[in-house]
Amino acid sequence: MSMNIGFSLDINYVNILINCINSIHKNNKRNNIEYYIIIDSIKTKETIIEKIKILDEKFNIFFKIFEEEDKLFYQKNTRIKGELRKDINIIHYGQILFKKYFNINKILYLEADQIVVGDLKYLFSLNIENYGIAANPIKYKDFHSFINTNKIMNYTGIKYNNEIHYFNAGVTLIDFRYFEKHNILEKFNNIVIENKKADNPLYLFYTQGVLNILFYKRYKGFDKKYNFVISDIEVYEKNSDFKDAIIIHYNGSRIFDRNNYKKNDLKNIGIITKKIYKKYDIMNIMQ
Repeated sequence: MSMNIGFSLDINYVNILINCINSIHKNNKRNNIEYYIIIDSIKTKETIIEKIKILDEKFNIFFKIFEEEDKLFYQKNTRIKGELRKDINIIHYGQILFKKYFNINKILYLEADQIVVGDLKYLFSLNIENYGIAANPIKYKDFHSFINTNKIMNYTGIKYNNEIHYFNAGVTLIDFRYFEKHNILEKFNNIVIENKKADNPLYLFYTQGVLNILFYKRYKGFDKKYNFVISDIEVYEKNSDFKDAIIIHYNGSRIFDRNNYKKNDLKNIGIITKKIYKKYDIMNIMQ
């Protein structure tokens, strides 16, 4: 099957990107994959091109550097831990720019801090023509209370409960024909500008918050096995062996040793996730 996979990143994510592509390649040999990567600089592009040679494979990779007008929403991260941020990180903002930068209608967007341990054919083949986006709904108990308590989503008219689910945007299947038809990029930009002017943040979690506003009650959901978030393991199943997972999401800075599972019933999680990742860790980031 032919499929488009997209990433958006800066130089700090190059090594884990190479590992992610390695995992995709090993488990999707029957799929014809083209990679579309939005980056922050020539240096990042050159680093990816040089380091991916270690895989000793030829990949169809197309690059685009962020255009100046799209850096409007990027501010250097100066927030203190625990503070809400009002900007959109350039790493995540690229998620909605693939049609603007490349001549493609559909893409599977992945954050680089993931490992693909199965076939992506089913996920990419989902028909989302009337939805625009497919993502993994967060369904664990009382998450809507967490949203309200922590003021994650303050946008007018947005209210989550046990029937209406917020989604994780780390894995998103996007149909850009829907985006163009419904002016999603313009609406996205307007919400970001509105948020910058607001006294209180309208959303949290970067682009994910804005997409949850734009696709509130209208996105297509898929099973969590296609976005198995390690930081959520406690609320999924504490003794999971990951046997059903297709995409394992490590959540950036909380990867491996930096993610401390101190509770007795979670001690095996770090061991399991390292073991899974080690198979694809050609860049030796676990060292």
